Amino acid sequence: MVFDQYWTTSMKDGERSKRGSLSSLEVYIHGPSTPVPKQWAKYIKNHQNKINLCDFLTNTTCSCGKEQLTDGKKLVIRGGYKDGKIAVSISNGALKFTEPLACSHEEADTRLLLHAKHASSSRSRFQSPDTDVLVLCDTHFKSIGCEELWFKTGVRDHLRYVPVHRLSEELCQKLCRRLPAFHALTGCDTTSALAGVSEKKASHSWTLLRTKIVRKCTIAC
Repeated sequence: MVFDQYWTTSMKDGERSKRGSLSSLEVYIHGPSTPVPKQWAKYIKNHQNKINLCDFLTNTTCSCGKEQLTDGKKLVIRGGYKDGKIAVSISNGALKFTEPLACSHEEADTRLLLHAKHASSSRSRFQSPDTDVLVLCDTHFKSIGCEELWFKTGVRDHLRYVPVHRLSEELCQKLCRRLPAFHALTGCDTTSALAGVSEKKASHSWTLLRTKIVRKCTIAC
């Protein structure tokens, strides 16, 4: 389990302020008996409420995990505590800090990759509705070290699995490394898209340009 961080020094803090995060009051969670706010949309706009909620969920999950996890099962949580750098590993009757996973990443999107690499599994599966995560998976697939990486996305009838390992094989490594820059230029969480240029149209233009360059280099050689 990984959580986002909500820093006041982040470039995203300005956007959160525009969305009205300062207009909602901070709600303290004293325990399981604390009632769920009736105005949930307004409550969740305040990033401090998100921090308090993540901290509560992490502490509760740790307590339940130590009692209910079966032998051989392990749950790793990163970024849930108010100190966002802490990572813990929970198993039956035990909880310990995991230093290799301690990091200062703000986004859970990038922490997923760190967890996959730390797990050292031959097959990994990510689940996310965000294109950002798929781009990052394809860019860093080789460095994660797993044989198969599956990306689960969509809902209900549109649920699908994308084989990132096959996608990475079809695309050259140079192209994979340039995907984050291409994604940022065509619009992401922190940048706007070029006016009148969709990702599909930009991708088509990029492919044509790359084909022309490869042909020219081939002729020159």
